[in-house]
Amino acid sequence: MDKQKFNLILDKLLERTEKGNLEWKTTADRDTFLVILKDDSISINYSFGREPDFDDTINNEFYTFDFRNENGDITNSVEVVNTIATDKEFKEAARIFELARAQAFKSDPTADRILEQLAA
Repeated sequence: MDKQKFNLILDKLLERTEKGNLEWKTTADRDTFLVILKDDSISINYSFGREPDFDDTINNEFYTFDFRNENGDITNSVEVVNTIATDKEFKEAARIFELARAQAFKSDPTADRILEQLAA
């Protein structure tokens, strides 16, 4: 996938996630979240560590976007790495992950219930 197309998808994904127009779901991996579109799906994964292709002294943060077709086949996979990506790309990927995680784990309703229980 070319960079321009990926950046357009990233922008749209962030916009629709912020508006609550996408339903992110949990997966078997606690650091991966999935949104199912009409025919295709997108997952986002967060990982942290060293990659052999990069400077060993730098710890890298990675957001990996996997794009799947209607058969579930990964047709594209794009990594957004803190040491390589533009600041905008990395911040958008981090925000999408944060929102997807909060939505999938229903963190706002949980926080509301905790506040109610503590007030009682």
